Amino acid sequence: MSDLIIQKKEYLTLQAKSCLKRMTSDIIELSKIAHDYHQAFGYQEYISWVKDELGLSDFMGKNLLNVNSQFGFRDIISLNDIKPTVLYLLSAPSTPESARTEAIEKAENGFYSQYPKSSACCCFCLIM
Repeated sequence: MSDLIIQKKEYLTLQAKSCLKRMTSDIIELSKIAHDYHQAFGYQEYISWVKDELGLSDFMGKNLLNVNSQFGFRDIISLNDIKPTVLYLLSAPSTPESARTEAIEKAENGFYSQYPKSSACCCFCLIM
């Protein structure tokens, strides 16, 4: 393995470990780093990295890729008050886009407790 590859892996690992705080903005930042690692080294290397270097499960590694896919481009300030567990649920591929959109709009406006019972995202209000 070349020194450049080793240095890049070490650099990304140090960045990721500094983001392991469980705050939403950090998780979104960690998801961007995870995405970069995944893109640079492939899925199998990525999962090994998540387990060996970050001490996380492969399930969490998949969650990070999902978070990046859904929220990596977004202004993280608007999502800071969403709990990490909700962030993972909202970023899951099985979550309807309508639920994701409504939950984000509610979060941006600070109305967590005002989800109507018929809301597409009402399951998320119970854990916010």
